This record gives sequence, C-alpha cells and structure tokens, in this order.
Amino acid sequence: MWSPGISLAPFENIKIKIMNLFYKCLRLLPFAILITFLSSCEDVPDVLSYVGEDFYRFTSPASSIAENSPEPVSIPVIFSSKAGATASGTIQFEVSGGQEGVDYTLVNADKSLSISSGNGFQGLIQIQPLDNTESSDTDIELTITLLNGSNGTIGFPGPDNTNTASHTLTIIDDDCPVIPIGGTYASVSRGTSTDGCCTDEITGFQAEITITDNGDGSFTLNDFSGGIYLEWYDVYNITSQDDSPATFTITDPVNNTISFVEGSMEPFGRAVNATGTYDPCTGNLSYAWESGWGDEGDVSLSVK
Repeated sequence: MWSPGISLAPFENIKIKIMNLFYKCLRLLPFAILITFLSSCEDVPDVLSYVGEDFYRFTSPASSIAENSPEPVSIPVIFSSKAGATASGTIQFEVSGGQEGVDYTLVNADKSLSISSGNGFQGLIQIQPLDNTESSDTDIELTITLLNGSNGTIGFPGPDNTNTASHTLTIIDDDCPVIPIGGTYASVSRGTSTDGCCTDEITGFQAEITITDNGDGSFTLNDFSGGIYLEWYDVYNITSQDDSPATFTITDPVNNTISFVEGSMEPFGRAVNATGTYDPCTGNLSYAWESGWGDEGDVSLSVK
C-alpha cells in the first residue's frame, strides 16, 4: 500500500521515458511497412502486353439444333483488338454442306458481320433450320468458315488458329417414315350418354374401326364413337357400327390437328363435333367428340 512518506517522482520519470519510446516506434512503423512492400514488389514479374495481330474467332467449334426449331441458332464470332474500345471491323463467312433454302435459311443474308464496341465486339451468325418433313432425311452437317476479316487475321494467331476459324453446325432430323391415314384400327373408347337407357359411363370399350381415305384430303370413320353408339342405342335400332359414320380432315398440318367436318351428323339427326391429333410417325389418332344431344366421349385409334 502507498504510504504518504514515499515519493513517486522516480516512477513518473520512468513512465515518461516509456511513453516517449512508444511514440518514436509509432513514427517509424509506416517506413517499416513501406520498405517491406517495396521489397515484395521485386518478386512481381513484368506484365506482358499482346503485340500480335488483331483477330476474329468463333467461341466454340460446334453446335446443334433440331430441324423443327421455331427459332434460329445464334453462333457468336468475337473480334479481339489492341485498339480497345475504338476497335471495329467486318468479317465475312461461307456455309458449306446442306442446301440453302431447303435445309436452312440465313438470317444474315449478306454473309457478313460488323463488329464493334456497340455490340460488345461480338457478332452473331444466325441460321434458321427448315422442317421439310421428308422421311428420307438424315442429320445435316454445315461447316461455317470465316473469311476476309478487315483489320485482323482469322482464328487465334499461332498454330491453333484452325480450331477457331470454322464452326460445325448439325441440324438434327426430326422426321420419321410417315404412316398414312386409312385402314383398320383398334379403338379404345370412353363415353357418357344423356339418354335414360344408358346412364352409366362406359370406359375402356374396345372395338375395331375402319377409316377410309376419300382422296380429297378428308377421311371417313365408319363409327365415330368407337363402337359405343351400338352398345348404347341398339334399343333404338342401331344395328351396326356403320350406322355412325363421320368425316374429318387435318385442319393444322404443323401440329397434325384433326377435326370433324362441318355437317357431320350422328344417327339421330344431331350434329357431332370432334377435335384431336394424328401422329404421322405411328399412324395413331385420338380425339374427343360431343353430339348435339350432349353425349360425349374420347376415342383412341391404333393402327392394326
């Protein structure tokens, strides 16, 4: 414990000396950091600048697109230049393989690209495949080659330039051998009747249906209901599946949509309407129908 008879002066002198030494060290600290930083810079290698030619190149060697794609494929071409933001150039290209106008069309009809900072130094070659629906088709391979680049060479400079000077596009065929409509089909049907004779829904009803090609783009079913009308209405003198015919056409060839023609009638004098689809690869059809009486059903037809 401190006693009033003891002087603190010696301790105060020691404290002042320690504080003076501490502040001197703080003043020297930035110099020590600077010397350490400059010493470490000696280990950083010099930054090398590119001194070669400006060049155009593809970003990938190959790509593919389905023949029935609704949108064109976009193939990027890059322009790299020492001039930086002020650089600009034009590049031409040619396409070999396939047949333009039959297998594909070029969105870039003039077969050239203008590239600058305005489009991020990237141009797009755009090719739209054509879905020609020929069953004998195979995949189409196109080779796109860069030509006549202004202000630069083609491809990466050096021995690897051929890897980026051309691009292979494969148009994948989506066609199949088309099975025409007509002949004998196995049907599976579902239906509900509004008549008091037949209150229960029929499901999974199986029958054999015939479709006749009329030669004018229309086709006639011998029984639009898939046999259900005969099952329901034999009590009303329906004696054969041939008593319930209907005619249809392909109303949308792109999506293979089928519809009953206007004026199709069911056996008791009311109109019957239907829409569905046709699969040209399998020959199978399916549709949903409804009569003017409120009867309705679904029919699936498979080629026998």
